[in-house]
Amino acid sequence: MIKSMTGYGKAEGVVENKKISVEVRSLNGKFLDCSLRVPGLYRQKEMLVRSKAAKEVVRGKVDISISYESLEGEQNFFINTGLLKNYYQRVVGGVKGIEYFGRKCFRNIDENA
Repeated sequence: MIKSMTGYGKAEGVVENKKISVEVRSLNGKFLDCSLRVPGLYRQKEMLVRSKAAKEVVRGKVDISISYESLEGEQNFFINTGLLKNYYQRVVGGVKGIEYFGRKCFRNIDENA
């Protein structure tokens, strides 16, 4: 049984080619105040982590920080190729004019200034 509300703990492990680190800090307090930092990739699991922490910790200020590092050089982005092609066609093909708040932002490349 835990007898003190002040503490620090850190755990690391490898799951699916990712090194996951979890850090927990706690301070004495009358009520439960749980703050959580998670990477955007795992934002949908935030409520699950909060509820599990609330079951284990009754009161105090608890800071939980979760981070990960890819062991395979994973890239966490994608390119919307359809949108990129659209931009390319407009810029290289010469934009005839786009109205933005009533002002023309682009002119056809062949138009004179």
